[in-house]
Amino acid sequence: MLISGYLFDNLISLMDANDILMSESYLETLKRIHDFFLPKMYLEIGIRHGKSLALASPETCCIGIDPEPEISVPVHKNTLIFPMTSDMFFSTVHADIIDPGSLDIAFIDGMHLFEYALRDFINIEKYCHDTSVIILHDCFPVDYESSQRTRTQLFWTGDVWKMIVALKMYRKDVKISLLDSDPSGLALISHVDPHSTILRDLYDTLCDQYIPIHYEWFEKNKGGYFPVIDAKTFDFTRIF
Repeated sequence: MLISGYLFDNLISLMDANDILMSESYLETLKRIHDFFLPKMYLEIGIRHGKSLALASPETCCIGIDPEPEISVPVHKNTLIFPMTSDMFFSTVHADIIDPGSLDIAFIDGMHLFEYALRDFINIEKYCHDTSVIILHDCFPVDYESSQRTRTQLFWTGDVWKMIVALKMYRKDVKISLLDSDPSGLALISHVDPHSTILRDLYDTLCDQYIPIHYEWFEKNKGGYFPVIDAKTFDFTRIF
């Protein structure tokens, strides 16, 4: 059977992605994170089929947010799923669901655009405590096409990678551990501060500064801003 040009391009992109970050899959890394930290409260933005959401312990209270969830795997009974955007959740629902300081781990895997990831981080951090961990997916782009702001193929990381740069420039208080989990990296962000308003206060400035940056900037600067760590051997105690 012949493969259409569109599907062929997507398959090539997926192969290239795996060639670049030859580590364990991000789902394997997430599973080990859950097993190590055993969070009491876990929040995930962008749950899609629920595969990553289902990795949590049965004892963990899970919150899943996605405007169009398509759950295809069993999730634990302590899971609440909100079929809405993360912006809507944090503007209308959060007060009845999450207490300040109650989030142990959060996973951002929603809309793959810088400004969306930035808002998600800002909103999540308010409900964290001093040992919380915020995990950011798709933060290590693998090629030009998949890192564009407009999606043109199946495999798409968008420009979420700019969050790493913005945090290193404006939030030097946080610690970023960038793992080489396939296919496009996981950033474990610790030392978060629920009282910080820096990103919120500078939101418009950050969007004006980082949205226009292109993939070429990443290629020139990835050595300094994106030192990746072997996910398979990473000691999670190092994030504190």
